[in-house]
Amino acid sequence: MYKEISIKDLKVGMFVADTGLPWIEHPYLFAEEGEVATQEALDRIVRQGFQNVVVDTDRGSYEFGRVHEPDVLGQTDGQTFAPNLVSIEEEAEVAQQIYQDSVAFAHDFIRSAQTDGTVDYEKSGALVDDVIQSVARNRDALVSFSKLRSYDEYTFTHCINVAVIAVAFGQFLGLIPERLKPLGLSGLFHDLGKARIPPAVLNKPDKLTDEEFEIIKAHPLRSYQMLKEQQAVGPDVLRGIVEHHEKFNGKGYPRGLSGDQISLFGRILALADIYDAITSRRVYKESISPSKSLKIMFGMRDQTFATGLLTSFIKFLGVYPVGSLVRLSDGTCGVVCESNPYRAHEPVVKVAFDADMRPAPIRKVDLFKAHMSKGRRLEITECLDHESYKIDPARFLLGDEGNS
Repeated sequence: MYKEISIKDLKVGMFVADTGLPWIEHPYLFAEEGEVATQEALDRIVRQGFQNVVVDTDRGSYEFGRVHEPDVLGQTDGQTFAPNLVSIEEEAEVAQQIYQDSVAFAHDFIRSAQTDGTVDYEKSGALVDDVIQSVARNRDALVSFSKLRSYDEYTFTHCINVAVIAVAFGQFLGLIPERLKPLGLSGLFHDLGKARIPPAVLNKPDKLTDEEFEIIKAHPLRSYQMLKEQQAVGPDVLRGIVEHHEKFNGKGYPRGLSGDQISLFGRILALADIYDAITSRRVYKESISPSKSLKIMFGMRDQTFATGLLTSFIKFLGVYPVGSLVRLSDGTCGVVCESNPYRAHEPVVKVAFDADMRPAPIRKVDLFKAHMSKGRRLEITECLDHESYKIDPARFLLGDEGNS
């Protein structure tokens, strides 16, 4: 079926139809028939000054009628989010193994990129499939292990964390598995270009010079260039990679895109990338708690991020993400073990300590349902630093909290 649309609504994968309309009567209608295969091709069409285009909705790889960017950017409290199928205790051990295997794989593919510039795309796809399957069973498990297990090498964990968080968030938004796989691959390879940046610049503890910052800013395009020659890499994967540092207000890089010019993959990767960077310990900074990190990110709304998608991201993780050590209004303390997308500040908590942080009988408390005496609702009053108390939250997620 033919449909005339504005050039600004043309997407990679859409099929442009030649309707036979004379150019002299329709000078601003782009009519070179064929599928828009890459973002580069799309940009070229836009630069040529065309205003409208006729597309054939029955041809091309872009699927009309499926949930695309505008639909998932406007999440509301009434949205039905994809549910967890099993408890976090049931999925935790599998998720832990997937994460460990993923980090080991990251060592291999990043070192390969540093030497000959190639990656094992087939093996990468298998890894992302494992992530998708785990996330489908329980979103919280793999995401929490990506942030709770201590790994020293940020270079190798960051790409895995971004892939995991992006896939889990995409699943939360309702994207189907066929869309989650390229999203996960975009996350896995988003920083591939950094493999060619000198470590002295990449890990510099002091402020970067203007020249050094330009080197850093080139990495999305480097990643794109390293992967575009591999025929198996789809245009949506490449676009997510090259756009993960674009900002909603147009002040990002490399192209200064703004608003809905940025693809959904680019927007999701930006959220996952910054969240993981803030919450991770680096050679030049300490880590920041997930809860505090989300507050920082909320301050970036309508600047770095669109408010709608950022709000959904906070609902996805919860105001107090799974694994957070928290104190409740009755003085007891525990570990958040399940998020609540409808009431992001009222998760499920495994209460395990009294007010003085002494071990107490473990009990699960759903804060959405829990009340104190006189009908007052039990709530979280503060987020604690689990490292200061020498507590490993992962034990409580694995269900072996009695085996310390």
